[in-house]
Amino acid sequence: MMTLYFLNNLMHYNKQPDYLYDNNIRVDYRQIEFIFGNNYEARNDVISCMTDKRKISASPNLNVFFDINAYKDGRFINEGLYYLGLLTFSESPDTFIIPNLVTYDMVISFFERINNYQPDSYTLSRIIEPYKMKGDVAGFISIFFEKVIKSFPGDFFKNANESFYHGLMYHLLNSTFDKGRFEVYPEFNVPGGTCDLMLRSLPGAKVQTKIRDIFELKCVPKSASNAEFETIFKECKRQLAQYKTGQYNDWRGVAVCFRGNKDYKIETMN
Repeated sequence: MMTLYFLNNLMHYNKQPDYLYDNNIRVDYRQIEFIFGNNYEARNDVISCMTDKRKISASPNLNVFFDINAYKDGRFINEGLYYLGLLTFSESPDTFIIPNLVTYDMVISFFERINNYQPDSYTLSRIIEPYKMKGDVAGFISIFFEKVIKSFPGDFFKNANESFYHGLMYHLLNSTFDKGRFEVYPEFNVPGGTCDLMLRSLPGAKVQTKIRDIFELKCVPKSASNAEFETIFKECKRQLAQYKTGQYNDWRGVAVCFRGNKDYKIETMN
C-alpha cells in the first residue's frame, strides 16, 4: 500500500509525497493494546527492546490459534505484532525486526502513549521552531529537554537507555519537519561510523536556514556523579569528532549527553 501510495504521487505530481505514508494505513493503537492484553511487564519489555534495537529475539510460532484468553494473558505478543505488520522476519530465524522507519515511528508513538506523553501539534511546532527557523540547535535541545524529557515520570529514568532519547528525538523531528524540504534519519552511516541522527535541508529546497547536522546522543543514570557524567560526555564528543570526516567534515556536529531528566550537556562542532 505504501509503495502504491508513493508511485501514485510520483505519477500525478512528479514528486515524492510530503509524507511517505498514508495515515489510513497506520495501526490502531487499540489493536496493539489488545495484543499486549494485561501483561504489562511483557509489554514494557517488548516496547523497550523494539525502540532500543529495532529488533527482538523470539522463537515465533506463526501457526497458532488465537483466542481471546490468549490475548488477555499476553501469550502471543510477538506473533500478534507480526500479523499487524509491526514486526517481520530477519535473516536470523530467531529474530524479528521492525521492517522500516514508518513502522519505527509508529512504535515510538505507542511508546509515548503508554508513558502518557501525547503533545498536540502546537506544542510540537513550538519545540522545533528555533531549530527549523534559525538553526538554533542548542535552543531546540533546551526545549526538548524541558517539554519532552521532563514530562516523563522521574522513576522511569532508572532504566532509560540511549535509545529512549534517540527514538523520541527522531520521532519529534521526523513528524514536524517538512519532508519536501528536510530529511531525517536515525542510525545514519558516515565514513567514521554510525551517528545517532542526521538532519539536513534538501539541496535546492526553500528554507529559512540551511541545516546539515549530525548528532551523537548519550545518557547516564539520573544518579550519576559529575565525574561519570563528564566521562561519558567526553566519549560522546570523541565519537562525534570521528564522524566529521570526508564529505561530512564541514557539517555541524551536535554532542548531547543527558543525565536522566535532571540535566544535560551539549557542545556543537562546526
